[in-house]
Amino acid sequence: MTGFKPGDRAMGRCAGGFAEYALLDAREVMPAPPSLSWEEAACVPVVFVVVHDALFVSGQLRAGETLLVTAIPSGVGVAALALGKYLGARVIGTSRSADKLEKLKGHGLDVGVITGSDGFGAALAHAIGEKGVDMIVDNIGADVLAPCIEALAVGGRYVTIGRMSGVLKGELDVDQLAEHRLHLYGVSNRLRNAAQRAESMRRFIADLMPALSEGRIRPTIDRSFPLADLAAAQAHVEADRHVGKVVIRM
Repeated sequence: MTGFKPGDRAMGRCAGGFAEYALLDAREVMPAPPSLSWEEAACVPVVFVVVHDALFVSGQLRAGETLLVTAIPSGVGVAALALGKYLGARVIGTSRSADKLEKLKGHGLDVGVITGSDGFGAALAHAIGEKGVDMIVDNIGADVLAPCIEALAVGGRYVTIGRMSGVLKGELDVDQLAEHRLHLYGVSNRLRNAAQRAESMRRFIADLMPALSEGRIRPTIDRSFPLADLAAAQAHVEADRHVGKVVIRM
């Protein structure tokens, strides 16, 4: 870990996050800014690095564009909201909960879309109009693939991160992809080699570490649980009560 001194705080990614001990590749370790609590620092490598990959590297979101985030109260969704606003985008978010969307307006959400009885596509259509959105970060998957593609503006970018509704399978209109010059991206570390994961961390540090250190970007924590209450934390997430990340304290 180049540049670290004894006693420095650090954060990073690894497999086996619930284990008592875990081995990290030194190339995926970065300084934990003093401005962040340990709980906040724990959220950064897990979700902010992957959302950085989606918005900065894949979709290349620009100021003034419109970003749509599905299931925005999720940990990845709230991180996408934070980084989207940091980049100067207008952010639209979907959820089945009006209360969660209202809470996220305090975090900069411009438009909340309640996806209920009218269906996902119909709810989106009312919110985005005919022009469409410039970029989508999708945390749901198969059930909303078609309406998401339909919601994209000409030249729009679709990035899939989550699979809440299962494996992402469905029919795509190839003519629509070509005529509207759409771009589809998948963001995952699962099949990346060590050098590729290290490069994604290096880009993240260069683009966002100053803003994290200065407090211009902060993770949103719903609740933190001690390790002894791991089962309660899991039940809290499965009950879909959270807005942002749920953290385990070791």
